[in-house]
Amino acid sequence: MAFVLATSWASAPLGHPRPPRPTVVLALGGWEGSFADDVVARWVIEHYLGYKVQLRPVTEAGIWQSLAQGSVSADLEVWGESRYWSIYVATEHQVVPAGSLGIVGGEGWFVPAWLAAQHPALETWQGLARYWRMFVTPQSAPWAQLIGAPPAYRTEDSELVAALRLPFRVVWPPSSSDELSMIAAAYRTHQPIVFNWYTPQYEQVKYPVVQVALPPYRPGCTPSLALPCGYPKYPLYKLLSPQLAREAPPVAQFVKRFSWTAADQDEVAYDLAVDHLSAGRAASSFVEAHKGLLHRWLSGPSSPPAVPIVGT
Repeated sequence: MAFVLATSWASAPLGHPRPPRPTVVLALGGWEGSFADDVVARWVIEHYLGYKVQLRPVTEAGIWQSLAQGSVSADLEVWGESRYWSIYVATEHQVVPAGSLGIVGGEGWFVPAWLAAQHPALETWQGLARYWRMFVTPQSAPWAQLIGAPPAYRTEDSELVAALRLPFRVVWPPSSSDELSMIAAAYRTHQPIVFNWYTPQYEQVKYPVVQVALPPYRPGCTPSLALPCGYPKYPLYKLLSPQLAREAPPVAQFVKRFSWTAADQDEVAYDLAVDHLSAGRAASSFVEAHKGLLHRWLSGPSSPPAVPIVGT
């Protein structure tokens, strides 16, 4: 079965009850932007299309099989994943591409803006090599500390450190919230820190950052001693389970039309995480303030733009 069936029946003439509509399952990534995507999409699907929605936490690797099996209906924010795309979309045709989310994501190493203002050389990886001693901590000594992404995210920080011959040790926080706590503590105490981070990210309103320039990304390059390169830009895209178009066509069309800007996403994420609005309140407030966007989602062009798939 592609979906868990809802328990309520849609209205129908007496004696001819309609079968229950399927519950749409949206993949929930472990970052704030994914949650913002999902709560707004859920609000529109439930209030304007009449389907119930569940949000289901997934891993970046596990989502592809879940979509192919139909246990998840759609993923609204996918980063890179070219090797899974080649299998599930291009070769096996088990997962359906649904076009661009409208946002280009970035990943890399960052330092606090106040620290870069004091030491402008830290805006490059060569500057990290020069000033590495200021990043030594009790946990990393005698090496400097680089805070990597949580284990759920696949990064290449260790490979980059080795390729660039930097005297750093990568420390992985257990979760995004743990990493954010480490960042917040460093900003509060003005402790030098360098960390793996991504954009868009509403937290940059609270914690201004400067990105460290790594060797430029080139198609096909990988971090290695011979040819080190940094992270690419990721045009974020959406995926559908094949069952969704058959069992809930209006929802499949909505997902294909659903796109917004990084500023839109950050607005909702900020309302959720900083202003502590409920998911329903944050979503309804955004939708009410963006009726033109809502109209496009519900009745705009149905052919989503193609997305270049980059990254690992």
